[in-house]
Amino acid sequence: MKIVRGNLRPRARPAHLLQRSFVPPTHHHTTMKHLALPASCFLLLLFAAACGGSETPSPENTEVTTTETDTTAVQVFFVTPADGDTVTSPVRVVMGAEGVRIVPAGTMEEGTGHLHILIDTDFVPAGQVIPTDSLHLHFGQGQLEAELELAPGTHTLRLQLADGAHIALDGPQYRDEIRITVQQ
Repeated sequence: MKIVRGNLRPRARPAHLLQRSFVPPTHHHTTMKHLALPASCFLLLLFAAACGGSETPSPENTEVTTTETDTTAVQVFFVTPADGDTVTSPVRVVMGAEGVRIVPAGTMEEGTGHLHILIDTDFVPAGQVIPTDSLHLHFGQGQLEAELELAPGTHTLRLQLADGAHIALDGPQYRDEIRITVQQ
């Protein structure tokens, strides 16, 4: 998790991003056991089962070792302001990301990208280039903070991650949305 300054904390990750269920292969469906495992372990056990692993794991004889990066789900989010906040202009915006490295535009590495704030406009469909205009703000140097000059009223801010070529990535984990009200 990246904290830019102060005591800022991102929203908690949804429970469905934290764990996957693994149902061990067995011939007797009535004796199946469910194990709560991080997604990376789920895939490893699924692979082992597909390769003909003969032992059925159980909580008593299964030991799983993970690191923090193994269990970190990808998520981009607004740290501040929070959804529903009333603010004044200029609006200080702090963005965050977990499970992905925020890097300058042009970096074409797996697990990296840079952020964009979309003001009062829809998300760009996955696979398309995020345009550069007054409604689509690019943070191509890998910035995680911005000050936005917004007119008084209610605004929808959308955060969208793109790869090094400004191509919008596919999936809700690469997006966040908040509504704020700007006072005079």
